[in-house]
Formats: sequence, structure tokens, C-alpha cells
Amino acid sequence: MLRSKEAKAVAKATEEATKAALKNGRKLGKVFVGAKRITVKELKQRLEAGELFNRARKGNKGRSNAGEDFVGTLKGEKVRLPGVNTEKIKYTKRTAEETEKLRKTFDSTERKKFLQGLSEDTERLKNVGMSDADIARMQDGFNPKGWQVHHRLPLDDSGTNNMDNLVLIKNDPYHKVITNYQNASTKGMLPGETKSLDWPMPKGNIYPPGK
Repeated sequence: MLRSKEAKAVAKATEEATKAALKNGRKLGKVFVGAKRITVKELKQRLEAGELFNRARKGNKGRSNAGEDFVGTLKGEKVRLPGVNTEKIKYTKRTAEETEKLRKTFDSTERKKFLQGLSEDTERLKNVGMSDADIARMQDGFNPKGWQVHHRLPLDDSGTNNMDNLVLIKNDPYHKVITNYQNASTKGMLPGETKSLDWPMPKGNIYPPGK
């Protein structure tokens, strides 16, 4: 796997060699990487390795392995989500109109129902750090400060507003990390397009669950 400096050198060499080939109307033969002359095939292989290294180093789509805690990023730093594993899903992009319709229903009624249902277990809520004011907000159907109601499967995929698809999650860093992963993983997808993804799935209906 290439070091970052070498990856940059390979990328630069590829660009220069491609420009030269276009200018001279020739097929690429051999090019220089620094003082070393290598074939274009080898160059492409090394470039691919360098790109994979850079993606892993940046971690902008998060990291996931079966049975391990999900690791995403926030502000360039890796963040581990204890107890959050991933599931393989087929992410199919909904149309903006379909997503907006579901979002309006969530905003108008379903979030309130979910929060009011959770608010009945005051002992559990205090165990995760909720204050009396936070619980009062939930009883009125509002998010406690610093928390969000998250869809395990997103509404712009196959997610629904069913109560079992919702989880109350602390915004910073947990919800932000999952949102970053979603945005990076689905960027550029068109309605109807499907992609296989390892998706972070918080367990239970409150995350983190407390002691």
C-alpha cells in the first residue's frame, strides 16, 4: 500500500503521462515516477492502491466489519460507536417527493408519538442523563436538548415511520457520525438507483443506552 507522498506522485505522473499521450496521439507506454521508469499497467495498479490507502486514511465513509463496533468520522477524527454493528442492506434511493411526504408525516405526528411513548419510562431516561426538563419536553412531543429521533433505515431509502424503525440518539457525536456516513455513502445516487451498503444500526430505542 502506498504512502501518501508516493500516491500523490503516482497521481501526478498519471496526469502528466495522459496529457502527453493526448498531445502526441500515442498510446501510453512507459512513464516515470520520480526517477523510476515503470509500465502504465504497473502505474495504474499502484495508483489504485494509493487511492484505496487515501480513502482508508481519510475514513470519510466510516469503517465497518461484522461483529465489530462501527467506526465513522466527525471533523476528521475517527469516532467509535460502542454496541453499534452494521447490517448489509440494499439502499434504493427514493424520489424527493416520496421522501418529503414521509418526512412531513414524521414531523407532524410520528416523532411526537414516539417521544411521548418513551417519556413514560422516566427512570430509564434519567439513567441516560435526561433532566426533568428534558423529560417534560418529551412529554410535549419535542426532542430533549442534544438528542434527535433517528430513522434506522433512512426515509430516502426503504425506511418508514414505524416505531420500530426509530431510535432516540444523542446528537453529538453519535447522530452526526451516522449522518456523515450516510451522506458520504449515498452521495450522487439518483432515484431508483440501488447500492449495497454496510449500514450502522443502533440497537434498542435509545442510544447510547446508559448504564
